[in-house]
Amino acid sequence: MAVSTTPHKLTRAERRARAVELRKTGKTFEQIGAELGVTKQAAHGLVKAELADLMAKRTEGAEEIIALEIQRLDAMLEAIWPRIMGEALLAKIRDDNAELGEKIAALEEKLPDIGVRQDGAILNALRIMARRSALLGLDAPKKVAPTNPDGDEPWQPEQPLTAEERAAEIMAVLKDATGRQEGTGTTDDDVAE
Repeated sequence: MAVSTTPHKLTRAERRARAVELRKTGKTFEQIGAELGVTKQAAHGLVKAELADLMAKRTEGAEEIIALEIQRLDAMLEAIWPRIMGEALLAKIRDDNAELGEKIAALEEKLPDIGVRQDGAILNALRIMARRSALLGLDAPKKVAPTNPDGDEPWQPEQPLTAEERAAEIMAVLKDATGRQEGTGTTDDDVAE
């Protein structure tokens, strides 16, 4: 289906883009509406619609990038998979037949080192798989429990003081500040006399 480029649609698209530009500069919807010749509500609708389109395009772009990354990861894993499986097969042969295993080991010593051994290929495969899981959100979220600043004990929120405890704290502060005893008009010096 061909995309329509009628003047009405272009004008609306241009108005939406202009409304967002005005909003970025800090204009109110009322000011945007006045400048574009529409109501405050219509200005809000223009901004909202344009932002929704921008978000959709951003999401589509992100999905394309994720798909491309997955294709790259697939190609990487495909490239190293024969090496992983070949090494695993050789390891099984070595385990099952000691004499043949010794011959294979002797051959391996004579062959030039290509820089990637089985364990390296397996680690690379695990890294590829971990990256794929992260891109696709396949791993369950990790639960993080808050602890005290030392990290030793689980964090416990402080319990709010009761009215009586708060009153006792206030009285203690007042007593320290004035040197007066609770409920009397006398100071500590007066009591000592």
